[in-house]
Amino acid sequence: MLKELVRSFRVDHWYKNMLAFLGIVFERRIFEIAYFSHAFLVFILLCMVSSANYILNDLVDIKKDITNQIKEQSIFARMNNKISISIAISLVTASLGFAFLILPQVVIFILLLFILGQVYNFYAKNVPILDIIILLLMYVSRIYSGYISLDVVPFILIVLPIVMLALFLIFIKKRSTLLILGESKAYNFRKSYRFYTIKRDDAMIIISGLGMAILYVIYFIINEKFNKIILFLTIPAVFVLIFKVMRITRLTPELGIFLFKTLKRKAVFISSIYIAVLYFTDIIFL
Repeated sequence: MLKELVRSFRVDHWYKNMLAFLGIVFERRIFEIAYFSHAFLVFILLCMVSSANYILNDLVDIKKDITNQIKEQSIFARMNNKISISIAISLVTASLGFAFLILPQVVIFILLLFILGQVYNFYAKNVPILDIIILLLMYVSRIYSGYISLDVVPFILIVLPIVMLALFLIFIKKRSTLLILGESKAYNFRKSYRFYTIKRDDAMIIISGLGMAILYVIYFIINEKFNKIILFLTIPAVFVLIFKVMRITRLTPELGIFLFKTLKRKAVFISSIYIAVLYFTDIIFL
């Protein structure tokens, strides 16, 4: 029971909450203990709320998940509804409680993530465009919660590339679902998939990928916090990363559902480490 409970938290989806660390990286405060501890706490709180959202989502989709080959092994499809609801409520309550006591400035963003999650679970997921908007707002709430914990408002050219990245990942997941289930079965699972065809998703993946790359280059040009040479050296790796993720998830759709697993691919892993090392080099030595 405990093992199933832990699996139901979908720890492999917590990578989205690493956006909480964006502030300490781009504000060059990652090695300041006070700021790092704030960002780490926000990460934990976001993970708790995210898990609650996933649990409630599984309950809403329980009947459809049984016939969906992607989610047919859903843990909560085999667990008592009252237990799962109690766990979800406990996670949200604990998250808001800790936020209120330690970092009250982030309470609104933690609460917003939960509210947006329920809007998505109960309504927006079946409405084309609205589902994308809600998911993007959830990404933005993660970014702001990390920054606000530092008492800093994020620079718009930090937020916009991440929004484009979120759009990129959202459409990759939608395309992967369509490739695995087929367009007709995907529509039976969720009505919005009548709008999100494979062809349309391919186009949006290219547009959002290019948009993300262009915005990153603009950030490089006007940035004043990082060394220009260091940032310039990251640009080729950013383009490689975008292209490789596009290609890998097209050839292996399952990786588009569980995007964290793309890190096991050599090109993706090396490019990610290369970018991280360059940023840390700048923060530590320059």
